[in-house]
Amino acid sequence: MRPLIFHSCLAPSIENFIRLRQLSGTDYKDQSQLLYYFDRFLFEENLEEPRLTRQITDRYLETLSNLSLRVRYNRFCVVRQLCQYLLRTDPLTYVPEPIRTITPLAAHQPYIYSEAEISALLAAASELPPSNSLRPQTYSHRHPDNVLFVAI
Repeated sequence: MRPLIFHSCLAPSIENFIRLRQLSGTDYKDQSQLLYYFDRFLFEENLEEPRLTRQITDRYLETLSNLSLRVRYNRFCVVRQLCQYLLRTDPLTYVPEPIRTITPLAAHQPYIYSEAEISALLAAASELPPSNSLRPQTYSHRHPDNVLFVAI
């Protein structure tokens, strides 16, 4: 993975924030990518003053409206953490209120396969190429207690 290059006027602060998180023992790669998206937004908005305001964070949240609730929540939480970090050196930085957590109903609901569907999945898995390989056995397995499992 190539290194992330930040371009907004907040780039030095974002990079310092990421380094601080990494020094605390956190990998922070996924969160760094989320901050890269935020930096790109700030750059496209032509943010000139290195201060986050309510208007900026609200506009960013609006750009996330097409994403799933969980993705939107994760991206905004990382931006909120950045705001809290920036507040330490700039008391005029806006720190947004946490957005409501995802309700269990909004989270992904599991699908319970019927025995017929599981049998069809196992049959399809047993036909996977290449023939005479371990791949079909890797994707289908019958539990010793005759409980069916399918790795998807």
